[in-house]
Amino acid sequence: MPITFIEAVAISTISGVFGGMIGPIVSNMLTSKWWKFTKNHELKYQSFQSALQAIGKMEADILDVALQNQKESYEGIAPIINFRSETRQCIENSKGLIHTWFSAEVYNAFEGILHTNLSFHNIPNEAHEKAKLDFIIKAAIEVKI
Repeated sequence: MPITFIEAVAISTISGVFGGMIGPIVSNMLTSKWWKFTKNHELKYQSFQSALQAIGKMEADILDVALQNQKESYEGIAPIINFRSETRQCIENSKGLIHTWFSAEVYNAFEGILHTNLSFHNIPNEAHEKAKLDFIIKAAIEVKI
């Protein structure tokens, strides 16, 4: 039985609607979903890198004898540890990024590093190294690296 003109037009219209409208919409949705996943992964990884950089700057400042000898006081109160303003900024920025992109467990591990008693008087500091390793492992698992 041959296809009638109306059937041919109907088949062509359905094919055109699917090929010209539905196919691109589905393709766009899948692409958008993959892009969001990739972007979230990139932002998480950048946050992880920022945190490692902050830890490195913090350790460098703590172990800088000249910097620690330049402690300034305010109304008779001097900080226990002297940090450069760039280091403080990097630490606070990293805290926000880690808090935003990672679980509370990873954030608490990062905070644990910041609260270890590290100075040039107690190097090597096993508690600091354990806290740093704990953070790196937990964050790397979430970043999936």
